[in-house]
Amino acid sequence: MTASNRDIAISYLDMEAAESVAWVKQRVQKALKTKNNAELPFNTFTLEVDPKKQTVTLHQDLFDCQSETFSAEEFFDLVSTSRSRGRTE
Repeated sequence: MTASNRDIAISYLDMEAAESVAWVKQRVQKALKTKNNAELPFNTFTLEVDPKKQTVTLHQDLFDCQSETFSAEEFFDLVSTSRSRGRTE
């Protein structure tokens, strides 16, 4: 079974967030409080934060992973649970 684009994006997020959940959340929370979109580079992807729409889009070019957009609430839920997903899968 092939993983969906969304699953691939979440797996990249999990790898980055597993190192420092608080740091990832802090960067995105700060960007959500600004007036303009922000691009936040990480090791394996870039997050585009849209404070007006309250969305976070993960851009990852390796392996033809398409951009994946999450609501801010969903993004924070995913980051908060990244460590537990890594242990069970």
